[in-house]
Amino acid sequence: MKNNPTLSISIITYNEENNIEDCLASVTDIADEIIVLDSISTDGTEDICRKNPKVSFYQHPFDGHIQQKNRALELCSSDWILCIDADERVSPELAVSIRKLMDKNPDIAGAKFPRLSYHMHRYIRHGG
Repeated sequence: MKNNPTLSISIITYNEENNIEDCLASVTDIADEIIVLDSISTDGTEDICRKNPKVSFYQHPFDGHIQQKNRALELCSSDWILCIDADERVSPELAVSIRKLMDKNPDIAGAKFPRLSYHMHRYIRHGG
């Protein structure tokens, strides 16, 4: 059984200066490393990311959403990877749950958890 499994956070960005600081703040305490792959932003995204000591900041021209996500995943070095978008936040409760899951179940292959989407100034709780 492994001791202290590690966690990488993977984020792709493009001109996310209005979102990235809160996103990073929501994961910094649980992350061993934060990989940000930026699509050559022209705003303050890079400066904000470089202020966080856990962030490894990379740039690559955007060549497709899936390609960028996969490229960012390849840069991660931890036992576990959580891939989020710059406009997403990990709640304190979710952060605790993630760490507990990793500590208690180091040999499982993955996990899923419910999410609450916020769109057009309201939470989307179900479809229809």
